[in-house]
Amino acid sequence: MGYIADLVTPNQVNFFFMPDFNIPGLIASHEFYNTLDVDRIVFSHSAYDDVLAPGSQDDIKLFTQYLKDIQAAVREKLAEPGANPFAVAATIDLPKYKNLVNYDQWFGLNVQVIQNLPFHSHNR
Repeated sequence: MGYIADLVTPNQVNFFFMPDFNIPGLIASHEFYNTLDVDRIVFSHSAYDDVLAPGSQDDIKLFTQYLKDIQAAVREKLAEPGANPFAVAATIDLPKYKNLVNYDQWFGLNVQVIQNLPFHSHNR
């Protein structure tokens, strides 16, 4: 049994504009947690119907992939000829994550945070 506070919220996009989050560090933490031999994880926050039900490594893997997919989408959009970096966030949509809670409200903010990282951090 494992416990994770604040770094993963199962079934939800990242919180708002991820205040005080170090995205490369967050991904590195997720990758470390996925090396641990635990079958159930209690999360301090959850968007599942039963918020007290434990989750699993799959919840962490989905959250990590979500961040990496945003990074890839940002890189792709910024590489387009004539890309306007101030408009990129509004042009990115990742339909495979639309089922996550708060996607419509917070996805664009998540993209803006990742877009504003120093370029080298997009190469993880």
